[in-house]
Amino acid sequence: MALKITGLAEIQKALGKAGANMDEAIDEAVRATAIKVLGNATMAIKAPSAGTWVTRYTTAGNPYDHIAAKEGESPNTDTGRLIGSIALDHQKGQGVAYVGTNLEYGFYLETVQNRPFLDPAMAAEKKNFDKRMESAINKQIKKARK
Repeated sequence: MALKITGLAEIQKALGKAGANMDEAIDEAVRATAIKVLGNATMAIKAPSAGTWVTRYTTAGNPYDHIAAKEGESPNTDTGRLIGSIALDHQKGQGVAYVGTNLEYGFYLETVQNRPFLDPAMAAEKKNFDKRMESAINKQIKKARK
């Protein structure tokens, strides 16, 4: 899922004439939103949800109990490995940031098992992106006026 901004070239041109740095404003809004998405995804996994008790096994073969989240809810934390793997890659100056995990089972949980944690985290921040963008643009305009 990605956000698309239309009319950006026209806005950049107009604000550029005023001395505002639109690339910096976009970067600021994108990075701030990505940080929030990362936090939301992490918190979704940390917040326990109802589910089914299952027996899992350590790498040494020792059994332990775990509550597997219900379908449609974010996964419950088990070892903490998934939470620790969620990372942000911000492409400074390009208006791009990625939030995700490099663990294969993270993708499996999100899609195949329907235990989403990244898509809901991003959806929750979509509505706030406009506010962050507006704030970052206003900051640039104020900076240009000095």
